[in-house]
Amino acid sequence: MDGTSEELTKEGNKRWREGSTKSIVEEQRKWKRRGERERGREKER
Repeated sequence: MDGTSEELTKEGNKRWREGSTKSIVEEQRKWKRRGERERGREKER
């Protein structure tokens, strides 16, 4: 053993935290993009 399991656990926790915040960021980006698209349609009219 060279501490790999501990490293993996740390890495896993980091990934999990990043993943949960990343999904939130993705949602916000999706809504922002949708809003920009709506505004773009308004401009075209």
